[in-house]
Amino acid sequence: MKLNWIIWSFLAMIGVSVFNILQILPNKNIEKNINLQLFYMRAILVAAGILAAVSFLIPGLQLNNKLFKDAEKYFDPKLLLGSAISLVIFNILLLFAFSKGGSLAGVIINLNLLLVVLFGSFVMGEKTNMNIWLAVLVYLASGIFIVYEKNRISK
Repeated sequence: MKLNWIIWSFLAMIGVSVFNILQILPNKNIEKNINLQLFYMRAILVAAGILAAVSFLIPGLQLNNKLFKDAEKYFDPKLLLGSAISLVIFNILLLFAFSKGGSLAGVIINLNLLLVVLFGSFVMGEKTNMNIWLAVLVYLASGIFIVYEKNRISK
């Protein structure tokens, strides 16, 4: 079994953590102005789009006819559009959550593991067992406890 996906998963975890931390930092300045929050997130997404476009200049990642043909063959336009829409909505909601809840919002957001495991199990047919469900329950209970305890000591 190839386990290189674990390395990519840890790198993605670090990337999400860095992004979340960066979303917490400026919110003291813009948390009271919803228009400024929306503008901030849209500016981030535009900058990310520009960086993504520039990434095609990296050797080995350039646009070419084979890439276009493969994209046309394998990309599902509805899935692509749905992913783009969910990315925009998710990032706007993320900014709102962090502007009001700070790092505590991150704990609740990361409880998405439950939805991912449920989707994988019931929709994708991935195998699970009682140990996995027990770990999910411990994870969920840990998140609830962190939210409760952090809220309690913040008063």
